[in-house]
Amino acid sequence: MSVLLCVVGMVFGVTQLDDVVYIVCDESSTIIRFSAATRQRLRDINVKDLRQPDDIAACQQTSQLYVTDGVLYGECIWRASSDGEDIKRWWTKSPSDTFKPWTVLRHFSRPLGSTPHIAVDSQGNIFVVDRDNRRILLLDARLSLRRVIIDEHQLNYKRPWRLCYNEQSAQLMVGCDYSDSVAVFDVRQR
Repeated sequence: MSVLLCVVGMVFGVTQLDDVVYIVCDESSTIIRFSAATRQRLRDINVKDLRQPDDIAACQQTSQLYVTDGVLYGECIWRASSDGEDIKRWWTKSPSDTFKPWTVLRHFSRPLGSTPHIAVDSQGNIFVVDRDNRRILLLDARLSLRRVIIDEHQLNYKRPWRLCYNEQSAQLMVGCDYSDSVAVFDVRQR
């Protein structure tokens, strides 16, 4: 069973920090926030010069959010505090820079198709978006398939695009292609 967090625009990234879910949508300068416990929408964070968000990640240790902006063109990464009070352009590509923030994930997931999106728990288990087959896989720390954790039926035949795993609540949040919502699944490990 999944619960939907509805947004306006195609979901390009989802992450969670403490009890707040953060979502970025295509061509939006806003980071949308929801309470993870109540699913109520909170005050959005406006990142004034954010143009083409491609994904969002959260760092528990620093309580910071990181948003890739125009990463297909290698433009920059924004860093924002979880309350949106401190927002900075954290990394900007120089003309000679060859670093591409998404290449590590894309290289890792190459055997599974065209998707670079994963989440990892503290045991080293890896949730992988298998976009072309409309499912989420669970791999162990040695990259062996444990099982299909969410299938095409649970995804209403939509292709998963982005995901985020919250280990405390055992919830996996999944944004799908051409979708304006994020599905939240209870995926307690057995």
